[in-house]
Amino acid sequence: MADHVLVVGRGRVLADGPIGELVHREPTSVRLCSPQLPVLAEALREAGAHLEYDGSAGDGGQETAMVTGLSSGRIGDLAAEHGCSIHELTPLRPALEDIYLRLTDEAAEYRASIPVGDREVTSSSSDRNEVFARV
Repeated sequence: MADHVLVVGRGRVLADGPIGELVHREPTSVRLCSPQLPVLAEALREAGAHLEYDGSAGDGGQETAMVTGLSSGRIGDLAAEHGCSIHELTPLRPALEDIYLRLTDEAAEYRASIPVGDREVTSSSSDRNEVFARV
């Protein structure tokens, strides 16, 4: 397994460093399940978090949301301060593939449009983007 990554796009170095550092630079999302999510959501927003509800209900009918902008520890502290129980609090880091796609999105040299219904979806080709890994 490689421990150092160099990402090049359109002749520019987009990232160069240890994989762990690259992954930890990315924002972390936290999966949150709570039966008191509506109450907790207000406190989280006041603390600077962004919530995206995923529409599923877990065991016991609690709601679930993806939270960005706060650490799992801070979310837990806020839940305790507001008397809210938490059934799941899972930090999620993006996969290396997601990080690569984000880094090279603007460096894509070729783009193709694919008609989908009434609109066009643009996808990119990373023919000119390269990844070098050193083990």
